[in-house]
Amino acid sequence: MGWEPPARLGQFDLLPWFIRDEDDQRHRIDLTSGVVREVAIMHPEHQGIAALGLRWYTVPVVSNMVLTIGGIDYPCAPFNGVYMGTEIASRNFADAGRYALLPDVGEAIGLRTRNSSDPLWKDRALTVLNEAVLHSYQSAGVTLLDHHTASDQFMIFHKRESAAGRRVAADWRWIVPPQASSSCEVFHLKMRNFHPVPNYYRDRGTDGLRLMPWYGDRHRRRFAIWMDRVLRRWKIWKRMAW
Repeated sequence: MGWEPPARLGQFDLLPWFIRDEDDQRHRIDLTSGVVREVAIMHPEHQGIAALGLRWYTVPVVSNMVLTIGGIDYPCAPFNGVYMGTEIASRNFADAGRYALLPDVGEAIGLRTRNSSDPLWKDRALTVLNEAVLHSYQSAGVTLLDHHTASDQFMIFHKRESAAGRRVAADWRWIVPPQASSSCEVFHLKMRNFHPVPNYYRDRGTDGLRLMPWYGDRHRRRFAIWMDRVLRRWKIWKRMAW
């Protein structure tokens, strides 16, 4: 698509946006400096965290899902929310398949991470990293939920909906936080995701593979969208029937 990375690569370089129009044409939109607000990560007690040079953006936005309302699919329906601290600290920064920063964080706060006899050093590093993210966003005046507050809010919502006779659809893997899971009430709640509508869904036309420069036949594309819609509704009916 013609995009070139910056001459000096960093850990947090902003990638361009790619938008596919109704004619299956791809358009690249480069982000200029200052468009995305970011927060520098620091800890009130561990100065070594700031020395790592970590930062993260403030507003999570999802733009690759299809919104279904009243039998009509809206392929361009971006939405945003607010972050939960563990999404950034425990997943984005700590996951082995992402930034894998736990060893760096552990060393920054004085923990022995190599050949350590302490099997819980990762837990301590995770806690400090979560503290740093919460502190940094609060200091910057950016809304950020901690996982205990988010758990309490979901339980209030669940009890209110249940009292009104409405079933609550939820995916346990997404609701339960990765940090201190069993200490949150949602960990012990039975959940079932029966995919009610209106709702957001993913389809094969919105994944990264289809963003490559391919200019196929427009009618073939429409048929693929129609097939995705039929299969998705069949899966929804099948789940609800059982």
